[in-house]
Amino acid sequence: MASELNLPKRVNMKCLFCGGETFEFEQKEEYAPEDIFKCATCGEENTHEGLLAVTKEDVLKTVSAEFENIIKKRLKKHFN
Repeated sequence: MASELNLPKRVNMKCLFCGGETFEFEQKEEYAPEDIFKCATCGEENTHEGLLAVTKEDVLKTVSAEFENIIKKRLKKHFN
């Protein structure tokens, strides 16, 4: 099944306000949930925690859709 998965190898975080993927932030080794990432597109400030939450949600949607497609293909193959 792993060979059937068509998932991106890298996921970019997206601004909670505009969906932009470029941020201004202080480079650190680790980030606290309250650390701020300023969107280079709209200027809004996003927290690290907020960016991670939205990114996790996007990844789960992508993975779920991919598994749904695989299941549909297998069922179609099995019942046709």
